[in-house]
Amino acid sequence: MSLEHLERHEDSSDTITYKHLQVPIAKLAQATLAVFVSKYYFTDDDDLVVIDPTGEQPPVLHPKVVNELVALTVVGEDYVKDDLSDIGQGVPLEQRDQLVVDIDRWMDWLLKQYIDSRHNVETLFKQLYKQYDTNQDSCLDLSEFTELIRAVDEKKSDQTILEVR
Repeated sequence: MSLEHLERHEDSSDTITYKHLQVPIAKLAQATLAVFVSKYYFTDDDDLVVIDPTGEQPPVLHPKVVNELVALTVVGEDYVKDDLSDIGQGVPLEQRDQLVVDIDRWMDWLLKQYIDSRHNVETLFKQLYKQYDTNQDSCLDLSEFTELIRAVDEKKSDQTILEVR
């Protein structure tokens, strides 16, 4: 690790120590929201981002994700991902705005979310493929592929479907 990513601290004994960059929870919430709104992601039953179907409200982080970010401020390096939301719920709301998170810990958490998302994509597409491969030949013929595309967007014309690569 290079030292330019670390914060330098000097104490009265002229000892220099380096500490990881700390970021306020509110800033991490904004960054997390930006990451998962700007890319396609797939989750299971608990979305990372809550999107208003009417489009009148901006996307917001799921409350479970907010609790996980809060928990990152109090857990050690070897935290268990599934415990984060419960840990975060225990932090009083009035203290949350003052919390800071180690940037490396947040990046580790973000990477775990991404890996989970990729796993969910793989599972989703395997199930979807099997569902539309009606003759079970492990290959979508044109009619099966057309049904799949129409299930995703019923407004697609035959010409548009034929142009999909």
